[in-house]
Amino acid sequence: AAYNQANGSDPVDAVAGVDLYLAQLPWNPGAVPRSARAADGSFDGASEWFHADVLIEDDAPGTHGVFLRARDDAASGPAYAASIDVVAPGSSGRVTGELRNANTGSLLAVPAVLQLGSSATLALPGEQMQYALRALPGNHSLKVSAEGYAPLEVAGLNLVAGQTQVRNLNLVPICHLIEDSASSGLGNFSAQPPWGIGTTRFHSAPAAFTDSPDGDYAANADTALTLVPLDLRDVSNVHLAFQSWCDTEAGFDRGRVEISTNGSVWTEVWSCSGSAEWQPVDLDLGALDDAASAHIRFRLASDGAVQREGWSIDDLVVTYTTDISRGGLF
Repeated sequence: AAYNQANGSDPVDAVAGVDLYLAQLPWNPGAVPRSARAADGSFDGASEWFHADVLIEDDAPGTHGVFLRARDDAASGPAYAASIDVVAPGSSGRVTGELRNANTGSLLAVPAVLQLGSSATLALPGEQMQYALRALPGNHSLKVSAEGYAPLEVAGLNLVAGQTQVRNLNLVPICHLIEDSASSGLGNFSAQPPWGIGTTRFHSAPAAFTDSPDGDYAANADTALTLVPLDLRDVSNVHLAFQSWCDTEAGFDRGRVEISTNGSVWTEVWSCSGSAEWQPVDLDLGALDDAASAHIRFRLASDGAVQREGWSIDDLVVTYTTDISRGGLF
């Protein structure tokens, strides 16, 4: 799952297990690993959450090195280095609590990663989404992330040695406003010719949006593919994600992402040039939060010198968060 597949396709096998080596080098003869456990109960996917119980036998305070290495049914992958900090009893503060969906009040149904300074942990649905972290006394920030939810940061968490704080946390779900892989035409857009649907270059079959579906783009082109206006009142954390193939004259001809709150004055938020490979793009469009009429457009601009294949866009997603998720296109 970690391969860059832009220039070809490498096989990706399911993870069969994760081995942990405490104070041992994995490549040394005689190194004995400890096995981690799959968070969902079984290793069977190309990407897996896992956890492991580690016993530091001498309980000596300090930093202890650990190596992690995943394997499939045929061989082991590369080793990754990490560390475990052991502190004297009573010298650290503790924070614990549960994680819930801010909209429904229900416990999270997906794993969550929590980080407190240099300490981190994984909260799992099968463990009632309970977490517990320790850190040395002082002020800390607690960061939480979970797939499908907006990241959360709790600042000014003052930990006292030998004491436990309870902090139950609510995460706001990410809502999808638009998901478009070009398979259903241009219904979500206003397209200036020759912008249209192309079937020869796409990230996910059978098509992608492209500025020049019939060949290379024109000299001195200046055309745009514009999303229909969006009502983003009472929402926040607006994001735009898409796949980009930008085969233009490098440094001169560009694909540009621009936004507006009135459809007249546009602000560039991202651009590409000479990138003839599929690349994921994820843009924070917080400037459109709470806009009654938000506009997003993809504009190709070229000079008169060199013309190339052009700009293709696929797998477009617009997301946001709000207190109560809402769906549909406004």
